[in-house]
Amino acid sequence: MNTINNFIKSSLLSLFVAVVALVACTPQATMEEPSVIEVASDAIQLPKEAGEKIIDVKSNKEQLVAVSNRDWVTATPQEGSIKLVYDENSQITARKATIIIQAGDAVHQVTVTQEGSPIFVQTAPENIVLDPWEYESEVSVRLNGDKWSVSSSEEWLKVTAFPWKNQIKLSVANNKGGEDNKSHVRTAELLFQVEGVATTATITVTQKEWPLFMLPFIDFEFGTKSIVTAFELERKSMVAAITGSKFIDFNTISPFISRMSYVFSTRGVLEYAQMDVSEPYKRYNDEGDEVMLDEAYDIIIKGLTDAGFTEKRGENQLYHPEKRVLAEVKRKYASNPHVLYSYIPKQKVKYPTFEKFPYPEVPFGSDYAKVETYEANNGGVYDASTSQYDTKNNLAFIAYKVPKSKQIKYRNYFFTYKDEKPGEFVGIMQEWYDFNLVYYENNGHFYMTEEFTALMEKEGFKYRGKTDDKNQFDFFVNDAKGLLLKVKFAHFEGAEDPSLVLFMQPYHSGKSSQKLSLPMPKQGRVASVNHVGK
Repeated sequence: MNTINNFIKSSLLSLFVAVVALVACTPQATMEEPSVIEVASDAIQLPKEAGEKIIDVKSNKEQLVAVSNRDWVTATPQEGSIKLVYDENSQITARKATIIIQAGDAVHQVTVTQEGSPIFVQTAPENIVLDPWEYESEVSVRLNGDKWSVSSSEEWLKVTAFPWKNQIKLSVANNKGGEDNKSHVRTAELLFQVEGVATTATITVTQKEWPLFMLPFIDFEFGTKSIVTAFELERKSMVAAITGSKFIDFNTISPFISRMSYVFSTRGVLEYAQMDVSEPYKRYNDEGDEVMLDEAYDIIIKGLTDAGFTEKRGENQLYHPEKRVLAEVKRKYASNPHVLYSYIPKQKVKYPTFEKFPYPEVPFGSDYAKVETYEANNGGVYDASTSQYDTKNNLAFIAYKVPKSKQIKYRNYFFTYKDEKPGEFVGIMQEWYDFNLVYYENNGHFYMTEEFTALMEKEGFKYRGKTDDKNQFDFFVNDAKGLLLKVKFAHFEGAEDPSLVLFMQPYHSGKSSQKLSLPMPKQGRVASVNHVGK
């Protein structure tokens, strides 16, 4: 189209000059004063950027006519001048245009030259970040010049140019580390040259370090088995085991993470992901449990924090607010210390919680007589079949049913026990009917409600995660009040209905809450429990 326009403009310009010459030959023209055009310079230099420029023109004729022979610059007559408006020159080479100025029968030419731009390279993707393993990758490129070539500054990155396809191919070596056997992020430069042009353009390419910490697939809402498998295979993991439609394990390329395991629901959606720590990063303790090394723990916490797990939920728990994923670091485990990832769905409705926080009405440290009096006045009925007296551990578990209450089933008291007599009140376990006072259910799993969480914060309790015993309580501590609270939703053996269990005892800051734990009663052995993170 520009060629046609330029041809038309050149033709009109020639016709315009011929007409002027013809007019000049008429008898009337010989009688008029000769037309004069004066321009300060016949050669004008323009910068590469778009802009405007005024050319001063002197003439003995009032009317000026100006025409440009190129589309990128226009010429408009003004009083005593010509205004040039020009586009940016994105090409490397300079370009020229001719401006024809006519006044009466006089014609004057001005040559306009616009400088070229430096070499410009645009890639897709704009930022080239390479994976750490050996592979080949194609990258689209666009240059503002023809007949270009490209070279790499580093041996680990080979590059081949395909100018006719506006493309380059990168051949990448793996980044497993050098003499120190440690991997680091590394960079290389791609140097682009255009034939006949002295200047060059450089694009920096980054290669990731060989992965030590790796996240599993954590987009739980979209985590079907096929999507998770594609995700792991793309980063060079290998399928280790498939168990039915529910479980799939992958061996990773990380020397730190031995295995990624995924659990899927009956609907085929991801429920849990587990990241096992490899052998060099764990040890056995005196009890025979495997324990994660401090070095491994530090790697995990930094990796989680960098990946968006910024909210601390418990001592070894970090939460990703955007993904709604909880990461629980299991430092000590019978086998395979690991990180467990679970999804916490958004609470869809509001739930009522305790109007008054269920502290024991009888102070800890009281004798049995005070508890007995309180229960007699508040509907409690002693349950001999459930109560237990443990002479070996010097503990008594005394149970009171509350048959007339529609809210609470049992108030169970722990006492020290000596000489076949209850001594000091040291703990209470309450059993409630309504699990929504603390939890809400989603796909067969239980999560703490926002209302209960807010109540705990108001009362000064800090969440410390889940107990690492077989019962897996959610537990809280209140340093100001000197209390420890454990909560869970459980179905006890022999019981018709499940219960919401609240276990509270005195707590002394600095002492291990696990060592202060009291045993569950014999009939209270948990038959089934559903909760997040297990």
